Amino acid sequence: MIADYPYSALQLAPSGLGANFVGENPQEGVTLQPPLFQVRAPISLTAQQAADKAERILRITGRHLGFTQGYNMGIGDMYHAPVSDGFDFTRWRILGQA
Repeated sequence: MIADYPYSALQLAPSGLGANFVGENPQEGVTLQPPLFQVRAPISLTAQQAADKAERILRITGRHLGFTQGYNMGIGDMYHAPVSDGFDFTRWRILGQA
């Protein structure tokens, strides 16, 4: 995977049941803790680019770990962006409180 994506380090979980590939910054990386598979990428990627990257990483991981199919797999997008009025934004716009 390192050949395809510039992750700077590999951290193995103390239990031996997972690993993290650490990117050049905290916004980039891959977490493998079955059944969790998480790809973190900068928001500069389009949705299609992010999906393509996640698919490629999953294929590489599957090839190395010996699995060819995924069961009970869910996919979700999570975005982090700064909001100038964070407290008000959360309270008024998301929670709908007056």
